[in-house]
Amino acid sequence: MSTPARQPAPQAPKQVTRIGPMTMQEYLRRERESEFKHEYRDGYMIPVGEMLAMSGGTIPHSKIKVNLVTLLSTKLRGKKCQPYDSDLMVLLAHANKGTYPDASVFCEPLEVTEEEKNAPTNPSAIFEVLSSTTEAYDRGEKFEAYQQVSSMRLYVLISQSHPLVEVYERPEGGGPQWLYTAYARVEAIAKLPALGIEIPLADLYENVEFPPEDPLYTAMLREQEAAYAIP
Repeated sequence: MSTPARQPAPQAPKQVTRIGPMTMQEYLRRERESEFKHEYRDGYMIPVGEMLAMSGGTIPHSKIKVNLVTLLSTKLRGKKCQPYDSDLMVLLAHANKGTYPDASVFCEPLEVTEEEKNAPTNPSAIFEVLSSTTEAYDRGEKFEAYQQVSSMRLYVLISQSHPLVEVYERPEGGGPQWLYTAYARVEAIAKLPALGIEIPLADLYENVEFPPEDPLYTAMLREQEAAYAIP
């Protein structure tokens, strides 16, 4: 059952290298010339590879990303909405950000700026596999920036430490309050009505090994199930 979106309080992120300050134009120029990817946050370049390296659990993270993009490509084949992997930058000029989501989906022709022809600005859905380094940013400031994009319909957060997919959905009519649905069992099927598809967690987490279950997490999950009727 869907509920109004809530913002869990994640742990504070670890510190990563920041390059700058610089303008977005300077960032885009440097990014075109760089061998490695960087996100752009409020005037600073943040190395994407360093964020992943600091996050830990990169084998599950990588496998989930592969499974996710494979599922999206298969389920959206022949449809209007088309998926892209983490090589595609999504530009959020209004929020002074350049991002590389783990996966993105565009349901309309790609819109780009004069400054950067390879960084579209109109995503319909964004998918992020959470890590300890990026979770606070993904849940907070980045989500807030995506909510300001009129084309956005879905924002999906995926845990790499246990079966959990959190779906934030903009309601029909584009109201300000997004709806939140959590799918917290391997047997669950995450429904993404804005894309007209469903994602079985068993497929998303196929061949992913989780650490031993934390009793505190299990107790919290049971409370959430009772309160929010999580499938």
